[in-house]
Amino acid sequence: MLYSLQNAHLSVQVDPLGAELRSLQDKAGVEYLWQRDPALWARSAPLLFPWVGRLFNGRYQVNGRTYALPLHGFAKESMFFPEQDSPHMLKLHLRENGDTLAQFPFPFVLTVTYRLAGQTLHMDTLVHNPGPAPLYFGLGFHPGFRVPLTAGLDFSDYALQFAPGSRCPQRIQIAPNGLRTGRSIPFPLPGGNRLPLSHALFSQEAVVLAQAGHQVSLLPLPGGKGLSLSFPNAPYVALWQPANTAAPFLCIEPWCTLPGLDEKDTVWEQEPGMLRLLPGEHFLHKLDIRLLQVDP
Repeated sequence: MLYSLQNAHLSVQVDPLGAELRSLQDKAGVEYLWQRDPALWARSAPLLFPWVGRLFNGRYQVNGRTYALPLHGFAKESMFFPEQDSPHMLKLHLRENGDTLAQFPFPFVLTVTYRLAGQTLHMDTLVHNPGPAPLYFGLGFHPGFRVPLTAGLDFSDYALQFAPGSRCPQRIQIAPNGLRTGRSIPFPLPGGNRLPLSHALFSQEAVVLAQAGHQVSLLPLPGGKGLSLSFPNAPYVALWQPANTAAPFLCIEPWCTLPGLDEKDTVWEQEPGMLRLLPGEHFLHKLDIRLLQVDP
């Protein structure tokens, strides 16, 4: 069963499995979200918790013990339970259980809230530490959007516009196996704060950026339907589509943390940038998606 939300401008569907956004449509019924083609990508907008990306050898160490985690963690395959369901808002939560404790030895409460306001979908993910010890984790969003959104346009008719002042972000270098190399390089935006899209940009899959600001818009250069994402608490944004394809979608992923390092065991207590909550503390990761009509 999918949960449905609707107002005068938007309609949304959410899967309790993974608390995953499955549909985002405007009032004309135009779908903005990628609709799960296993030949290219069988997801739509997974939630990444308690890790973002890959781990070296698929394992990590915490509190002196070693655990295994799948790509992007286990939340995307976990059933969330409803707390509040109304026409304009849905709140779901996940708590630790036997399956999660075998992979992630922490008590936690992960609450995901979807709320509609005008032409904006607000997505809030709140992590709470109810336990007696520090909680270590990674967190990110991974929504995929149809590109093109308007009939007659191509992928290359779109550009990403970053926030003012984001003229030269840093690109976090990712090895072919999906792990960090530990290096970053300047990634100047050729259009000031605008990045024209091309499939060639993703010949090595993900483009992971730091210092790129906290807002990015998907804009059709000839005019038409677009969208804007705001993510005030995420220091990174990853751009992804399957490498060396002409996939008609783009993932714009606000990340709070990064994948593991290549050729190095991941020890969570020593991992730079790892999120850490003391007993009783919370962390909020927000993503606002606003639909746009762009003039030529």
